[in-house]
Order: sequence, then structure tokens, then C-alpha cells
Amino acid sequence: MSGPLDGIKVLDISGGAAGPIAASLLAELGADVIKVEAPWGDFVRNRAPYKNGVDLMVTGFSRSKRSLVLDLTTDRDRALMMQLVEWADIFLENFKGGTVERMGLGYETLREINPRIIYASSGSYGSRGPLRSKSTMGNTSVMFSGWGSISGPSGGRGETPRNGGIAADPVSPTFFTTDILLALYHRERTGVGQKVDTAQILTSVAFLQTRAQQFFATGEQPALRGSASDFLVPSEAFATADDFLAVEAPTDGTWRRLCGALGVPELATDARFASNAARVEHRDELVPHLAAIFKSRPTEHWLSALREAEVPCARVSTTFDDLYADPQVRANQLVFEMDHPVAGPLKTSAVPWEFSRTPAGVKSLGPMLGEHSAEIRAEFGFQPEDERELAAARAARLVGR
Repeated sequence: MSGPLDGIKVLDISGGAAGPIAASLLAELGADVIKVEAPWGDFVRNRAPYKNGVDLMVTGFSRSKRSLVLDLTTDRDRALMMQLVEWADIFLENFKGGTVERMGLGYETLREINPRIIYASSGSYGSRGPLRSKSTMGNTSVMFSGWGSISGPSGGRGETPRNGGIAADPVSPTFFTTDILLALYHRERTGVGQKVDTAQILTSVAFLQTRAQQFFATGEQPALRGSASDFLVPSEAFATADDFLAVEAPTDGTWRRLCGALGVPELATDARFASNAARVEHRDELVPHLAAIFKSRPTEHWLSALREAEVPCARVSTTFDDLYADPQVRANQLVFEMDHPVAGPLKTSAVPWEFSRTPAGVKSLGPMLGEHSAEIRAEFGFQPEDERELAAARAARLVGR
């Protein structure tokens, strides 16, 4: 059996993380993804971390793809690029505004060659506005998008802003992939391709939705509360006798069960805490009381008691060792090991989905630069001597770079 996107062909010229991760998700759903790189490669190549001299960024960000090196200053490589455009169902790029047009790879140009193509663009600041031609990166996108204004310890405003634990690089690809799949679904129904536009700033701002609604409703900047929710109490991490525990009472019924599990049923009937609105109002009285109770026993005790009472709770993974050793993570096989031809055995994260009839998964770790160039050129009718001549031209370009 093959993945749900078996037979779909993707031409990926994106770099960094957001675009390449989206293309990898498509590959792990079964698509044939060709990652096109300049002779010097994706800009995150030759960047730590390394294993056996292999840069692991691309190894992770571009899993399950084939790598083709093209020098678009040469006529024959440009001709192959246009053959690839005809071949592709999806074209994916994430350059700053105006770049692909200067490369001769804008949407209007490519749809003349392939009217059915899904042209997927994920830039930095979006396709409009004064910053459309500027670039950004994951962390700068998050800080621009307001996450620093709601992240930090309680009462900590004025400190160096934090990024709120949100990362644009993995968040943007989930939106981007969804956009692409919806456009593909539309094309399969109508036969008509289209352009899909998103950007790191757009997805980072959109992901701010719950706190934004709070601001729109009140006109007030949300407070800094560390791990706590601004509008639900309790909903935060508490120190226990030996570790930390995250606890949440999303309904008043859950709150009553929590009080029973903690051995303080009287708190459930206390007028100051009987409803969530009251608990939010009297947060400063309630939270220290709960903190003292949680501090009196170890985490395992509270996990057992709260789970028995059907209260949402979880151990706080304060290190990756904690996370990846957890039996739940292991049971769902969220990490596994694959062999890389140069780096050797590497652990990698599993795809977070299962299909009963069309299995999806990681086909391979990210390729070495140009690993599949000869193979792909042969598929499009290029001869070995063409590759040798072009390799010499690319080497000359690298010397001058």
C-alpha cells in the first residue's frame, strides 16, 4: 500500500525550515518530492549540529526527498527546471517577495507552462505591505507577531521578551501544508490549479488567536502569568515535592473533582472559588493555597489521584530526556532510528498521524547535496556527459561565490 499522496509530484525550491518541512510532510504522505538546490545548497546546510561531518539541519528538515542541484544561470539547467515545472503537481517556494519573479519562476510564468500547477508560496511578511520584500526567520517572526508580549514570568514585564514557546518554523508548515492539500483537493474536483499564499508572520499572528480575542474583547494587554492561563484557574504548572505537575480544571465539575482529590472538598463550595469567574477574580488567594498542597506530595502521588478523579494533568517534561523516556511517547513510537549513509544511525521524530489504508511515514533522512542529481537528470533524458559538463560549471560558480 502507498501513502495518500502517492503519484503526486512536488517541486520544492524552498530553503530554511518552514518551506522544507512542509514539503517533507507532503513527501511523508506519499508524494515524490524533488528538492532543488543551488550549487552551494540550502542555506541551512553547513550549520551545526553535525555528526560525522554531516549537517543535521537538512537531514531533519528535508526528510523523504530527493536532492537535485541546478545552476539556473546555465541554459540547460533552466531547461530542466522548466521540464520539472511541467512534471510537477505542486511548486513550493518560500523566498521574500519579488525573488521568484526575478528568477523567472513567478506564478504567472509557471502557470503558462502548467495551468494545473498548485503554486505554493510561504514568504516572510506576506505578499502585501511595506515589508513584503524583506526577510525574516522563525524567532524574529514570533517576536514581531506579539508572542513576546504575552510570554514571561508573572509580573515580569520589562524583562527581555521571550518567544512564548511557540516556534514559527514548525507552526508555519502545518498551515502551509493544509493550504496546499486544500488547493490540491480543489484541483482534483475542478481540474484548475491556483496560487496559495501564506507567510511566517501571517501564521504566527493567526496562532495568537485566543489571546487576541481576549485583547479585542477587553482592549487590555494580556498579563504575563508564567505557565498560567489568564482566563482559567487553575491551569498552570505547580511544583510538587520532587518535580512539577501541570493541572487544569476546564469546568466547574472538574474543579469539584480536583478539590476532592486534593482532600479539600470545602474549597469547591467556597463562594470565592465556586465558579471559574470567581476563581479568576480570587486567583491570588487560591493559587498559593493549591501550590502548598501540591508541594506536600511527590508527582506520582498526584498523577495517580488526579487521573483517578478524571482531572486533566501531566508530568512536566523539563528535559528532552524526560520526554523521550516517557512510556506514552515510547508506546506511540514518536521517535525512531534510521541509517544515514554518511552520518550513520540517527534518531528522528515520527510523523504524527496514522492512516489505516494508506500508510504514511518517513521514507529516508534528508539527502546529501545533489545526492539524486544524476538519477533525476537521467529520468528527464540527460546524458552522463551533460552532468559532467554542468558539474564543472557549478564548481566554477562555487569558487567565485
